[in-house]
Amino acid sequence: MKKEHIDKKTDFKINYFWISMIFVFIQIVVIFRNYLTNFVYFFWFCDFVPILFALAFFFKKEQAVKAIINFGLFVQFGFLVGLVAGQYSSELVFSPFLNFFYMFASILLHFSVIFALILTYKIKPNLKTIYFSIILIVAIYAVTLIFTSQADNINNVSLPGGIIAFNIPYFTLLWPVITFVLLVLPTQGLQYLLYRFSLRKSRKD
Repeated sequence: MKKEHIDKKTDFKINYFWISMIFVFIQIVVIFRNYLTNFVYFFWFCDFVPILFALAFFFKKEQAVKAIINFGLFVQFGFLVGLVAGQYSSELVFSPFLNFFYMFASILLHFSVIFALILTYKIKPNLKTIYFSIILIVAIYAVTLIFTSQADNINNVSLPGGIIAFNIPYFTLLWPVITFVLLVLPTQGLQYLLYRFSLRKSRKD
């Protein structure tokens, strides 16, 4: 099964099938990493985002890919910087190899959204991207509340975390709105600016 996107201005090709297989590989690596640590991590957006990308690329849903980027770009980039800077230490103490594998899998995982952005920055985000983003927010919110403990603070639904470093009254109740305003809308704008930049560059070429 061969599916590809072709940018008519540059002849740049994205083979959807093989790109989806790359994300499947990343997900398998993450499954093994979480097997060695804690399976509750699977409820973190970062830990199941590879399979979302794999499905979106496989079914050639470009706006769904961009919606996933909308939700996760700033968050995953922040964690990636923290990992590289040594802010997050490995939880494994079994052997140097397992510690190395843990860090390798974590860096690979948190680079996945940036990788998807690199592949799709020439594709224009539109209203469908926003709709898919809202659906994703609601789904993550519901799954987190239903299947995880408030004490674990998965996806920072219970307490502010990540880029939200200040207290907000009724934070859990307002989490979908806060996430939409602080994550989705700015990233949508960034993706649109990258698309416009790619258009301008292709015209000059």
